[in-house]
Amino acid sequence: MNAVWPECLHDFSGFTDVVAVHCDIASISQEASFQEVDEDNVAEVLESHSKELSTEDLLLLEQQQIGGVSR
Repeated sequence: MNAVWPECLHDFSGFTDVVAVHCDIASISQEASFQEVDEDNVAEVLESHSKELSTEDLLLLEQQQIGGVSR
């Protein structure tokens, strides 16, 4: 691997398996009494954060911050 900034990589061996991370998050959630959380829920929430918000979504968020309006 030809690192652009090798001093910052130290012992980088690759990216973590995403499915394993979803399982870990679901397991920790269940230990914290969120029994309804499973790997699919975790994947759905994380995927939702990668989507661009629409103008309507942004306006709704702004209204919620200003006036305490709820969905």
